[in-house]
Amino acid sequence: MSWPPDHGRLYAILGADILIVFDDTDSAGDVLTMLRVAEVPYEVHVFNAAGWDEVTRLVRAVNPGLVIRDSRPGPVGGRS
Repeated sequence: MSWPPDHGRLYAILGADILIVFDDTDSAGDVLTMLRVAEVPYEVHVFNAAGWDEVTRLVRAVNPGLVIRDSRPGPVGGRS
């Protein structure tokens, strides 16, 4: 199932020492498949796009060394 990028949901996958954010289920599913095959423990969380800034602040407060990779295109995406 694929959603249009503007549907407002973000899929955050935490695996090993990286947090990757997607705005579509297909891309998130691809990464989940790779993590499963590699037997890397992971967590998946679904957020409302409007609340992502708050989630990012909380994650950085708890673990400031964590790499957050935002895969969304455009000015909101990119390494943070």
